[in-house]
Amino acid sequence: MKRLVPIFFIIFLGSTLLSCTAPIEATPSPTPIPVPTPTPLPVQIEGLEETTLRTICISVEQSYPQIEEGFIQSIEETISRILGNIGVNTCEQGMPCDASLNIDLVIEAIEDEYIVYGKCFAEAKAEGQMTLSIPDHEPINIPIQGYKISYAIRYCPKNPSDAPLAKAWIQALLSGFYEVWSIQVLSAALRDQDGDINYAALKVLEDLGPDAAGAVPALITCISNEEMDYRYNAIQALEAIGPPAIEAVPALVEILNNECIDYGSGAADAISAMKTQDEEVVQALTQCLEIILSYDIIDALKEIGPAAVSSVPVLINRFEEGKDYQNKRILEALQAITGQDFGPSADQWMAWWEEQQ
Repeated sequence: MKRLVPIFFIIFLGSTLLSCTAPIEATPSPTPIPVPTPTPLPVQIEGLEETTLRTICISVEQSYPQIEEGFIQSIEETISRILGNIGVNTCEQGMPCDASLNIDLVIEAIEDEYIVYGKCFAEAKAEGQMTLSIPDHEPINIPIQGYKISYAIRYCPKNPSDAPLAKAWIQALLSGFYEVWSIQVLSAALRDQDGDINYAALKVLEDLGPDAAGAVPALITCISNEEMDYRYNAIQALEAIGPPAIEAVPALVEILNNECIDYGSGAADAISAMKTQDEEVVQALTQCLEIILSYDIIDALKEIGPAAVSSVPVLINRFEEGKDYQNKRILEALQAITGQDFGPSADQWMAWWEEQQ
């Protein structure tokens, strides 16, 4: 039997080598899921409501007065992307298409002085006109403009070419496209993967205010997306829309409950603009006020008035000796909620509150 061991070993080794060198069948690649092509949106201009444009020939004139000749940005590319989101394909002038769109833009960097950085080109503006020409119709001229204004900056561009020029001219483009395709083009822009397009769409919606009510579902998606760069701007857009954005309240309450420190003040401002008196809103605002001292939250509770009575103990606890401005805001909220006035005295307010229980 001992002589058979080497034979068995050789047979085993041979079969192992054969299995290692045998060709491996490739795993078939999964079939890619096709991305659905958006259905082209009909034009919303008065008198052209029955018109649907599937292809548009694009031409762009762009000028930068402060920057040396030859500097250009990919405006045509961005136009193709924005219009593609609403099912409209673009082509070069001279190609057969349903309409032509000529865009003329002057784009400037704005220099300002900042305390920490000194002079910076941290802002930009874009102004011009787009002309939409549809066969058998008079050309439609639309003035367009966009601004990128910075209240605080993270870095200081020292050259005009490094200013946030794209944020300004994309906003100008979207302001014009809104005139042609209404709110749907802005809602589609919010779903784009390009952050500059998102930002510009949010600023146009904010400028529209209550007229942007049709974009509320898309804005709710934005403020619920933790990976979006411009969630605060989306909250500001909802604030500008005001009461017509009331369906966004549950999403704002979710932010107050879970992201109070980062977005609580903005959510409070938006809720205040929507004129809601829901008890769940009061609880969320009160809970957030326990975490951070926010005048926006205090003002939101003041706006709610008597329906915010459950917030009284937390407001009283926010009185602080020597903080006159803070105490004044709290006192105004307590007066609006309770109809009482004990001045900025936490002891007197608490004694009254305990009597009510």
